[in-house]
Amino acid sequence: MTTPNTPAKTQSSFATVLGAPSKLDRITQLQATLDRVLEENFELKSHLSKLEEQFNSMVDLTTDKVKEVEAKVSQAHSTTIAQVKTCVTKEISEQKFQEDNALKVHIGGLPLQWCTVEDTLEEAIIKLNHIIEPVNIKPKNVAWINDTHHHVGREHCVLTFKNKEEQVKLLRQSQLLKETKLWIAKKLTMNQLKSKVSKLKKMNEARKKENGLSTEVAKRSSRNFEIPNRLSPQPTLRFLSSLLSYSTC
Repeated sequence: MTTPNTPAKTQSSFATVLGAPSKLDRITQLQATLDRVLEENFELKSHLSKLEEQFNSMVDLTTDKVKEVEAKVSQAHSTTIAQVKTCVTKEISEQKFQEDNALKVHIGGLPLQWCTVEDTLEEAIIKLNHIIEPVNIKPKNVAWINDTHHHVGREHCVLTFKNKEEQVKLLRQSQLLKETKLWIAKKLTMNQLKSKVSKLKKMNEARKKENGLSTEVAKRSSRNFEIPNRLSPQPTLRFLSSLLSYSTC
């Protein structure tokens, strides 16, 4: 019967025990791992917290920007609406003024105090006919004169006719006063006067330039003749300018 080699087996088991980590070492390693995980978790939470703060800051900034843009859009919208309302109101007023002037005729260059507030319509028309003859106005065709002689310059007269036909007849007679200081014209609104003055200024400037070119051509020409001034400025601009000044009074 063979006796087992007990010392050899015991020595091998002892070496195995010595080589294996002890429970304390394993606990220490686990603790170190846990500490590292906790530290990483803390760093991660700290990083997430910073990201959340940045995100909230960006959200607040974006919200403020959105509110700022909304405020600007609202203000621009309100301004646009106000401008549109103003334009519409002016256009409506202008249209009403033009409609009110539809049957009116403006006569200027009259003597000072050519009529008085005591004059009746017929008396005022008789005095007016005497001043502007050969132009003749029939009192029966006139509905109103000078807003009861008020609000019109002393050298001016505004007639309101009963119909368009009689108004046009008087306007056609304006040519009879061409060589006098008197004038007859359709009653215009302030905007119409400004527009006509502006257009006439541009036309006169163009005429002056063309006249200048014509003069230069005449100087260089070998023929001795005078170039007629075909586009000489008309007195209409001065007339309208004075009329505009009167209207602003």
